Amino acid sequence: AVVSTQSTGEEIVFSIYDITMILTACIGNSLVIYASYKFNALHFDTGSVLLIENLAITDITLTIIAYIPKVVTLLSRGWILGPTLCYVTAFGQFIPGATEILTLMLISAYRFFLVHFPFRAGPTLRITKLLITATWSIALVPPVFFILSNRSMAIFDFRTLACIT
Repeated sequence: AVVSTQSTGEEIVFSIYDITMILTACIGNSLVIYASYKFNALHFDTGSVLLIENLAITDITLTIIAYIPKVVTLLSRGWILGPTLCYVTAFGQFIPGATEILTLMLISAYRFFLVHFPFRAGPTLRITKLLITATWSIALVPPVFFILSNRSMAIFDFRTLACIT
């Protein structure tokens, strides 16, 4: 196991910050999803609600893949999650991160369309679902190609506190 080179004070500060990020991201985004389904609290058109829910899902996914292993590593003072999870974490962070950026682009384009053409119907629910599926599919492409072309295992780097390939 690799041993941390950081001081205990730095590890405590980083751990508190990361735990706060995990709690905020998971609780806040879960509330967005729950409120939109249970209470129809988001009074937007259906396409906008789906895009906002997708954004919340990508935030939760990124939090689970990126921050939870980081906190476990900080608290244990070394990577204890094994080489497979290091590999999955290194490549898996890209997918929700890219999906989040693409979803923000979709929200911007969707809003532009609604403002620029106010009397036309916006994209249908089916098209919005296809666009969301496309964002996840497009985000999967680079990691899949990288994994197929480079089968070396990832390692944990304490300078960046992340698994790298």
